[in-house]
Amino acid sequence: MGYDAESRLVTVTGAATASFTYDGDGKQVKSIVGGVTTYYVGQHYEKKGTTVTKYYFAGATRLAVRTNGTLSYLLGDHLGSSSVTTDTNGVKSAHKNPTARGFYPSGGFASA
Repeated sequence: MGYDAESRLVTVTGAATASFTYDGDGKQVKSIVGGVTTYYVGQHYEKKGTTVTKYYFAGATRLAVRTNGTLSYLLGDHLGSSSVTTDTNGVKSAHKNPTARGFYPSGGFASA
C-alpha cells in the first residue's frame, strides 16, 4: 500500500490493484480498482465505466439514488443505515441483511 504526503491511500498492489486520486481539498475524485475507473464529483455524482450514479440528499441524509436514469429510494433502518431500496412505486428492489452481530456486509445491495 502506498500513501501520499497527507497520509491518504493512493495505491494498493498485490492480489488486487487500485489507485486513488484526490483534489486539493483532500476529497477523492478518481479511483481505479481492478482496471475499472470511477470518477467522483462531491458526494452527489459518480461515473463508473459507463454507469452514471447521482445521489439525492435532504441535509446530510441520502434519500435516493439514480443509476443510469433509474430512480430508487433509500430506506433507513434503526441504525441509520440504508438497508432497503425501493423503486418509484414503493416496491422493494434491493436490500442488505445485517450479520448476526448487527453489521452490514461490505459491497452493494442484493436484489430483492
